[in-house]
Amino acid sequence: MNSAKKGLIGLLLATMLLTDSGQQALASPRPETTEAAHDLATAWANAMPGFEEEAVPAQAVNLHYGSRGASVTLLQRNLATLGFFTYPHATGYYGWYTAAAVKRFQAVYGVPVTGTYGPLTRTALSHALVKRRLVADTYRYVGIPYAWGGATPSGFDCSGFIYYMFNKFGVRMPRTTANNMYHMGKVVYKSQLQPGDLVFFSLEQPGYVSHVGFYVGHNKFISATNSRGIYVYTLSNSYWGPHYLGARRYY
Repeated sequence: MNSAKKGLIGLLLATMLLTDSGQQALASPRPETTEAAHDLATAWANAMPGFEEEAVPAQAVNLHYGSRGASVTLLQRNLATLGFFTYPHATGYYGWYTAAAVKRFQAVYGVPVTGTYGPLTRTALSHALVKRRLVADTYRYVGIPYAWGGATPSGFDCSGFIYYMFNKFGVRMPRTTANNMYHMGKVVYKSQLQPGDLVFFSLEQPGYVSHVGFYVGHNKFISATNSRGIYVYTLSNSYWGPHYLGARRYY
C-alpha cells in the first residue's frame, strides 16, 4: 500500500470517528456489511474516485434479497451511477439496502415496486444508463449554432438535436417535430424528471408545443435555441418556467 493511500485511509478513519455520533442520529439505512472501521476505510479508498460512469446492465438474471456475486456488484454500481445506491462501495450482497435502492429506482421509472431485480427493472435500468451516457455526451455540442431543420453537428434545431442524439446512441426515433415528440413516450411529472427525459415548452401559442430539450438533472435542460445554439438552461427561470408544458420519457 503506497503512502498516499495510507494517508487517505487515515483521513477516512479520522472522519468516521468524528462523524460517528452524528451519523447514528440520522434516519438512514444500516450498512449491509459489518466490517471493522479500518476495513471500511480501506474499501472506501479502493473505491475512489467513484463508480464507473459507463457501467453496463447486469447479466440477464433475476436478483433478490440474499443474492450474491458479480451480478449484484454490477447492479449496485449501475444504481450508484444513477444516484439510487448511495452506500460508499459495492458489496456484492443483495441486502435490504440494495432492495431499498431498487425500490426507489422502480418508483421513479414506473416499474412495479417489488424490490427484486427482474426483466422489467433490468430493461428500465438499461435504458436509463443509455440516456445517462447520452446526456453526458450532449455537452460536447454546446455552442454549435442553431439551424432551422438541422439535425447534424453542423447545426441543429431543437427537435433535430433530440433526433440526432437518440439515434447516435442506438435509440430509433423518427425525424419529426417537437409537437409530435410530445405525444411519444410516457408522461413524466416534473417532480420525477430524470436525465434523458424530454422537456417541452409552449413558446408561440398556449398549449401548442414549439420547443423541446433534454433534461440533464439539477433543474437544468439542454436544447438548441436560435439565440445561442446548443446551450444549457435552468428549467424554472423567469423565461422557461412559465412556458414549461410537460415532459415525456422516451425509451
